[in-house]
Amino acid sequence: MYAGVMSRGGSLALVKRAFKVVNEEGVRRLVRKAEPILYDRLYPHLPETDEYGVYNGVVTGQRPRVSDYTVSERLSRASNPDYERQFVALLRTYVEVGDDVVVVGGGLGVSSVAAARRAGESGGVVTYEASRSEAERAARTVELNGLEDRVEVRHAIVGSRGDLRGSADGAEIVQSDELPACDVLALDCDGAELAILEALTERPSLLVVEHHGVSNEGTVEFEYRPAKVAGLLDQKGYEVVHEETVARKGPDRADETYFVARAT
Repeated sequence: MYAGVMSRGGSLALVKRAFKVVNEEGVRRLVRKAEPILYDRLYPHLPETDEYGVYNGVVTGQRPRVSDYTVSERLSRASNPDYERQFVALLRTYVEVGDDVVVVGGGLGVSSVAAARRAGESGGVVTYEASRSEAERAARTVELNGLEDRVEVRHAIVGSRGDLRGSADGAEIVQSDELPACDVLALDCDGAELAILEALTERPSLLVVEHHGVSNEGTVEFEYRPAKVAGLLDQKGYEVVHEETVARKGPDRADETYFVARAT
């Protein structure tokens, strides 16, 4: 997701939301809600440390900022034991030794490392990440964990572009039917998962899908349609063996649903 300067319409939406919070919940609640939004926008401009953040038990290419050691724990990004908790837990549960895994939406590389560790030396992971900065961090995460021989990180957009953190400039374009054959396809691509599933021609043995709506500055970019995802999985010949819905907190965040489906 791009965290640049807000448009005039986006600023107006935030102002309206702020007045609503003040009227309904008070000034203190507004301040508490505004803190993470402001910190998120300031974060890219703050000085980095020489250390690496630990996210869900994985050393990552994310360097904490100096401020991460002075702000409250809920704002700090020095470590995050719950990072991608459900998605990573599913990979740690369902990926088997020897599996070839494709991850669409690599983020910081935590899911890729988790999948590679489960697949072992006889397996492998190919990760696609559309955001240039995230792809660079994911590659660094893989390197820090000594898995360069088992994980390939590609700066690429698969199918349609989902919600991004950073620029996609220079990204390779990969169509859904161009994805390599694999045993496990894991989709954590913030809105692009429906289009990828619709165009999917390969039949991995297992699909792991994170699905949620995406809204920016009050504008819905991708709708939350878990029934649509379930229908597509059935249409493609998959049986859902695990489904879990988690409430997401935040003004622009909705529930998210995780699916694990096996080819029938």
